[in-house]
Amino acid sequence: MLRFTADASPWWLLLLVPALAAAGWWLYRVDFPGMTRPRRVILVTLRVILLLGLLLLAFRPNLVYERTLTYPGRVSFVLDNSRSMTVSDNRLSDGSALRLARRLSDERIGRQPLHEMATALEGAATRLASFERAARGADRSRDAYWDRVAEAREAIEKRYREAAKRAAAATEPVGALGEEAAQKLKRAKSRFEKARTGLDRFFGGKELPSTDAFDRYGDRIAGIAATALDLQAQLDAARVEGDADLAQAADRVRGRERRALVNEKLAASGPALERLGTEQGIERVGLMGGAADLVEADDLRVPEAEAGPTDLVGAVRRTVERESDFPLSAVVVVSDGRDVEARPSAPLEQLLAKEQVPLWSLPVGGRREPVDLSVVGVRAPPIAVANRPVTVRARLKAAMRKPRSLELRIRRDGEAVVERSVELEPGAERVVRLELTPGSPGHKRYTAAVEPIGDEVVPQANNTADFVMTVRKKPVRALVLDWKPRWETRFAINTLERLPYVETNDMVVLTGQEGELERGTARGSWPKSPEALALYDLVVLGELPDDTLTAQEWSNLRRWLERKGRTLCFLAPRSGAGGLPGGEAARALFPIGGEPAANAPLKRADAVGMTASAARHPLTAALAGILPSEASAGAALAPRSTALLTRAESGAPLLAVGHPGEGRVAAIDHPQLWRALNPTAHGAHQRLYVAMVTWAIESGWAGEKDGPRLWLEQRRARANRGAQVWVRGGGDAPVVEAVRGDEVVAAAEAEPAGAEAELRRAVFAELPPGEVTFRLRGAGGVATPRVSVVARRPELDYFARAAQPLTRLAEGSGGGVRPFTQLERVLERVEPKERVERSRTVWRLWTLPLVLTLLFVVLTAEWCLRKAWGRV
Repeated sequence: MLRFTADASPWWLLLLVPALAAAGWWLYRVDFPGMTRPRRVILVTLRVILLLGLLLLAFRPNLVYERTLTYPGRVSFVLDNSRSMTVSDNRLSDGSALRLARRLSDERIGRQPLHEMATALEGAATRLASFERAARGADRSRDAYWDRVAEAREAIEKRYREAAKRAAAATEPVGALGEEAAQKLKRAKSRFEKARTGLDRFFGGKELPSTDAFDRYGDRIAGIAATALDLQAQLDAARVEGDADLAQAADRVRGRERRALVNEKLAASGPALERLGTEQGIERVGLMGGAADLVEADDLRVPEAEAGPTDLVGAVRRTVERESDFPLSAVVVVSDGRDVEARPSAPLEQLLAKEQVPLWSLPVGGRREPVDLSVVGVRAPPIAVANRPVTVRARLKAAMRKPRSLELRIRRDGEAVVERSVELEPGAERVVRLELTPGSPGHKRYTAAVEPIGDEVVPQANNTADFVMTVRKKPVRALVLDWKPRWETRFAINTLERLPYVETNDMVVLTGQEGELERGTARGSWPKSPEALALYDLVVLGELPDDTLTAQEWSNLRRWLERKGRTLCFLAPRSGAGGLPGGEAARALFPIGGEPAANAPLKRADAVGMTASAARHPLTAALAGILPSEASAGAALAPRSTALLTRAESGAPLLAVGHPGEGRVAAIDHPQLWRALNPTAHGAHQRLYVAMVTWAIESGWAGEKDGPRLWLEQRRARANRGAQVWVRGGGDAPVVEAVRGDEVVAAAEAEPAGAEAELRRAVFAELPPGEVTFRLRGAGGVATPRVSVVARRPELDYFARAAQPLTRLAEGSGGGVRPFTQLERVLERVEPKERVERSRTVWRLWTLPLVLTLLFVVLTAEWCLRKAWGRV
C-alpha cells in the first residue's frame, strides 16, 4: 500500500498531476524550438519525471507492506501402539462383544430396534453439538440464522421420531427378558420424552443457552442411548446360542486385536475426520516413541506396535510441550490405559489447564483380563550363600476360564532345579513360594517359568521371568560404628539386619556398658587387627569423635579399603562441629570436600536433586522419577569421585561415591537426608542400603593398575534401563563396547562426568537381554566380568483396560471420556483454534537515500544533456 503522511491531502495530486502533464506538453511545444524531436522528447521526459518526483516527495509517501499469516490449529491423536494393544479381548461376554460389533457396523448381524434407537439418539446429540458451534456468535437478526435453526431442528426431530419408533418396536422383545428389563426400557422412554420436550429452549429465546447447557443435554441423550445399548446386549446374549451369525460376529470381535478394531473405527469415521481436516490439522502421535507427523484423514491409523514400557503421561506431556507454529486445539488419546511408568499426572493436568488444551480419552479393551497366564514378577535375594536355601517368590497371574493345575519351575542353563505343582483359580493372582538351594559360588542366572495354557493371548513372552543371584561361600559381613544413636544409623542397621545374606556387627558406643569402644574379635567390638578387619566386606561409619579410632586403626582401614578392594560408607560424619574425625587419614578417604552440606536444613524431597549418573547408579536408581533429575554438582569433590545426590539450589553434594585404590567409598553428607526422602520415597531410601551391599561385592575395577581401567558398578542390569561404565585412562575419547561372545552388541563413547576430569562415563541406554561383557576398545584385554542383562516386560503382565489414568487426565482438562466407538461425537466437541501472525514493513520513500539519489541522477542527466545540446 502507498500512503501519504503530509499535512496536505493527497487528493491535491488529482489536480497537480494533470497540471504537470500540461506543463510537459507546453514545454514540448514552446521551450525547444529548432531542436530535433527525439531530443525534445528526452528533455521533456526527464523534466517531467523530476517534477513529478519532487511533487510526490512533497506529500511524504510511505510504501507499506503488511503480511497476515493464519496458522490453523491441530488435533493431536495419541494412539497407543504398545504391545498390549496387539492382544485380543477373548473373554468379552457375548453381549459386550456383539455390542462392539454393532458399533463397528457389522452388517452380518442384522438391524435391531434398540441399536438403531441408540444410533438415532447419538446422531441427534452430535447434530445438536454441531449446531451449537455454528450458532455461537451468529447474528440472530438475520434470516440465515433462523434458516440454520430450522434445518438443525428438523434434522434432530427426524432422529427423535426414528428413536421413538424403534423404542416402541423394542417393547415386546425386551419384555421377554423379564420385568427388570421391561422397567429399564420404560424408564429410558420416559427420560427420552422428557428430554425431547426440553429441546425447544435451544432453538428459541433471545439468547443462545451456554455451551455447558448443550453439553449436559447431549450427555443426557447419550445416557439414554447407553441404556438402549445395554438392553440390546442383553437381547443379544439371550439369542447368541441359537443364532450362528451372532455367534460368529461375537467370536470375530473376540479374536481381533485391539489395534485392528481401532483402525476399523478410524476407517469408518472417515467423513467426520475429513470435516475436521478442513479446518484443523490432524497430527498422529505414536504412544511408543512419541514420533509425531501430520497426516490426511484417510491416513490416520495406529502405528505398528513397539516393545518397551508405556509412558502415557510422558507421551501426552511431550505432545503438549512440542514446539509448533500450529496451536494445539485438543488431544485425543486412544489407549487401553496401561501405563507402566505411572508418572504423577498432576503436573500434566496443570499444563493442560495452562495451555487451555482439552484432552479426550477414548478407552480401548475389555474390563476383564483376557485369557493369559503370566509370571508377573519374581522376588529373590540378590545374594545367596552356597548350600543354604533361599526363598523365591513368584507372582502368577491366572486369567483363565476354569481351574488348572500347572507346574512352576525354576531353571538354570535350561535344566529345572526346582519344581512345584500349583493349583490356580480363574481370575486370581497367587504368590508361590519356592525354596532354592544354590550350589557352588558364582554369578548365576535363573528363570522362573510356567507352562502355557491353550488359548492365551500371549502364550510365551510373559510365561517366564529371569532373575540373578550372586552366590557366595559365606554371608556378606558388615561392620557399623557410630558414637551416639542417630536416625540414619538406626535406619541403616535395621535394613542390613533384615537381609538374610548379611551378618551385621553394629556398635553405638554410648549405648555400651562402659560407653567406650571395645576392641577384639567378638560381636560388638572393633577389629583389633588387620586380619580381623579383613573378615568384613562393608564398614559403615557415622559421626565419631577424633579419638574414637587410633591412627593405626585408620591406617588399617585405609589399607583394607585400597588394597583389598573393600567398601566404606560414611553416614553424615561431619554433622556436629563440621570437622571430619580421623584427621588426614579420614580426609584422604572422604569423597566430598568443602563445607559440609549439613549447614542448612533439609526437609523436603524437592530440595534434593539427582545428577546425570545417579539414575543408573545402583545406590540411587530407585529414586529416578521421584527426585528432580539432571542436577548439577558442585566442585567440592575429591579426585576419582562422583556426586549422585545434591542440594537442588546450590549443587552441594549430599551423596557421593569415590574409588580410592581398589576399593569404593560412599558418603552421605547430611544427617537429615532421611527426613527429605522418607515421606515420599521411603522404599527407595531403604533400597539404597540394600543396593549398597550388592554394590560392595559386585562393583570393581577391571584392568592393570598402571593402565587404562574400567569400573563396573554391578553385575546385573535391566535391558530397557541399560547401564553405565566408568573409564579411567584410555585416551581423550575412549569407547566402551558391550560384547556377547565375539559380537559387539552396543558401543558408547565415554564422556567426562561433570567436573571430574579423571573419570569418564560411558552410558548404554539399552542393552539386549543375555550375558554381556564390557571392554575398552583398543586396550587389549581390559574387560569386565560378565553382566547379566534381564528383560523386564511389565507391559505384558496385565491387559485389562485401566480406565482410571485416562479418566483423571480427561476430567482435569475440560475434555471427557468416551468409548472409542463414539469418535464422531468427540470430534464434534473439538473447538477449532488458530493463530494469527501479522507483520508490517514501512519504507519512507521521501527520506529513502535511493529515491533521492535517483532524483539527483535525473536532474544531473537533464542538465548535462541541455548543456550538450546548447540549451544552457
